[in-house]
Amino acid sequence: MTNIDPWSSAKSVSDDRAEMFKFEEGGDALVGIPFKKSEGQGSRGNSTVYSLYTKSEGDDPYSMKNIWGSATLDRELPELGGQIVKITFHGKKDIGGGQSLNMFEVKSLDDTEENREKVGLSSEIPEVDKGALETILEEETEEKEDEDITPDEVEF
Repeated sequence: MTNIDPWSSAKSVSDDRAEMFKFEEGGDALVGIPFKKSEGQGSRGNSTVYSLYTKSEGDDPYSMKNIWGSATLDRELPELGGQIVKITFHGKKDIGGGQSLNMFEVKSLDDTEENREKVGLSSEIPEVDKGALETILEEETEEKEDEDITPDEVEF
């Protein structure tokens, strides 16, 4: 019997290069191209994290950042896969009961070479198909289901 590690060829749903970007003050902004939406995140499993290709930091041609979803971002970002977006944080709004709402503005441009140059994004950032945010987790599941591995070949 050959022991095959089924995880060796599985596609990763996280990326060690991506770091969490935190909006701290009104006016903080992030420019990038959303490429992944991960649901069921956070300590209660009810949050969404979005991953974006962003401007370069250091020697790499581009960086990757993760951001937590919010009411505004969850409504607008899933429709903007494959677009260049600028997310601007406008601070917190008191909604009563000791709670506040993060206020964001989201603007988008078509992902073209000309627009990438205008906003300072690398031409080496991989192209993202429009709508990819809606299907990326589903596609990864489909790929894993196509593999034929018997239970006695699995090594944990």
